[in-house]
Amino acid sequence: MVKNRAGREMESFQAAEGVRYGVLTRFAKGKSYIDMSDAQLDVLGYEIAFNHNITANLRLHNERGVYDLETTVHRPLQTLSVAYADYPEDYAQLKETAAEVLEKLQAFDLDNFSYGYCHFDYFPKNFFFDEHNNLTLFDFDFAGKGYLVYDLVTLYCHYTFHVAHQKITKEEGQRCMDRLIASYRKLRPLTEQEVAALPYLNFTFMLFFLEYHYLHFDDWSNTFFGERHLKGFAKHMRDQLTILA
Repeated sequence: MVKNRAGREMESFQAAEGVRYGVLTRFAKGKSYIDMSDAQLDVLGYEIAFNHNITANLRLHNERGVYDLETTVHRPLQTLSVAYADYPEDYAQLKETAAEVLEKLQAFDLDNFSYGYCHFDYFPKNFFFDEHNNLTLFDFDFAGKGYLVYDLVTLYCHYTFHVAHQKITKEEGQRCMDRLIASYRKLRPLTEQEVAALPYLNFTFMLFFLEYHYLHFDDWSNTFFGERHLKGFAKHMRDQLTILA
């Protein structure tokens, strides 16, 4: 990272949503790949596991956000009740799906899920591969404490959208996830329960970001946030439970 004149690597900025922090890096070599090759999936799964071997035991001095059922389900549902005021049927669907998801999650032994700091934003736009498939990860805005499997949930979310928009087949989406998981397991254990929980945790992940879209309308999401987004998101959040099943 590049230091400023005072020798600091981090700068603070007064943004519309409050104080934001940033760092300047010299160069992130490579580019983003929406459709990753098998070799890239192998690297990605391995690197996520490598990072988790560090962050599972890491204790940061500064507090980060916490991703639990309060911050990813209960609070977002309450917040979004205002956003869906004109679309009661869609909100009812959202609440119904949330209730089903919570019931499913209660059947898992969540206390034994790996926990620590997760990146929480492993969408392909946030990492580059160079010509040798070396990976550079960035955009740590959402990094916080939660189930480490959330970082695989991000990729699950990516592939459910990819399948829903007919960019790839359901079979290809599942194959990519299976390959990613297999690569992850070469370095770090991942239980069958954690894998089975992917679609349900993905609902909580998407609900958190839908709340984020709503709360940051003025400075980030106003170009797309509206009736179509609210209705489309609510429907996809239910459909994704079975897209890769």
